[in-house]
Amino acid sequence: MITLQPKISIIVPVYNVERYLNECLDSIKSQTYSDWECILVDDGSPDGSGKICDEYAASDSRFRVIHRKNGGVSAARNAALVEAKGKYISFVDSDDYVYPCYLETLLNMLEKSGADVAQVGMEMIFTTFKRKMNSVEEEVVMNRRQLAVELIKNNMVPSYLWNKMFRRDVISVPFPEGVNYEDICAMTEWSRNICHVVFSPKVLYAYRQRKGSIVNDLSVENCRDYLNALKMRMERIMELEPGAVDGVIFERSVWSSLVNCAKQVARRVDLPEKRLSMIMEINKVAQSVPYPSRKILGVKKWRRAILLLYKPKIFIRMMRFAYIGHFSMRRRMKHLFD
Repeated sequence: MITLQPKISIIVPVYNVERYLNECLDSIKSQTYSDWECILVDDGSPDGSGKICDEYAASDSRFRVIHRKNGGVSAARNAALVEAKGKYISFVDSDDYVYPCYLETLLNMLEKSGADVAQVGMEMIFTTFKRKMNSVEEEVVMNRRQLAVELIKNNMVPSYLWNKMFRRDVISVPFPEGVNYEDICAMTEWSRNICHVVFSPKVLYAYRQRKGSIVNDLSVENCRDYLNALKMRMERIMELEPGAVDGVIFERSVWSSLVNCAKQVARRVDLPEKRLSMIMEINKVAQSVPYPSRKILGVKKWRRAILLLYKPKIFIRMMRFAYIGHFSMRRRMKHLFD
């Protein structure tokens, strides 16, 4: 039975995930740590997801349900934050699942280290295989200056909200609504309140790879939101920790983001007109940043950056040709969940 003041609030936005929701909620119900509440936000799901949420709430008082008109994942999370009672907040996506000691491990990390945020490794789940990913080989505590650098690099500290636990007072501003990649924006703003982050190599979060997810939705609007979010993060981090990120790291991160985004579009958008239109959107952003340095980027990425800038059609052809031999990427795209 839920306590009046549960230590952990788990927030799960729910939309059209009837096929995967039971596995997600069963994994939460099976946690080795029991003093939690789980706020399920049914964001106007057209399928049976809302009914499943109600069934879990009826059988376990630690689950609470908010039914609302569809407003997007940011609005759903904001609605849950208003209701959350826990000292700590953890986010789980409704098509993913967590391993039994997920909450216990994150909580122990926070209380032992005194950090503001804890992060564990994750496992990418495909239809026929899994791929483990973690940022560290042993438990590591990072201060805010180090965090600023890693957020700019967008590597060790991905801006996903899941696979983490936050002290409640870190979450000082709501999620921006009406845009994608709201987690990048939120994590950037919250970093103002973060003094330390603790990382564990334990792989405890299962991230289901789906065709319909935001990261696999290659549209002009999605690419624009992604690039705008990255731009905002870089500007905010430079304000927050001036001098922490040198010019080399900044330039490498900017151009890596632009080239990687364009590469995915070139390889995975099938319609030639749409593909070129999206590449030209990225090209506009590339034209507005400082000219790339071959010494900083390395020869391979520098060449791709130059093609993106001045020969976008050749960039597309080169990226599509290289994709033919990229067996691991093709395998991943072939085995996404529906």
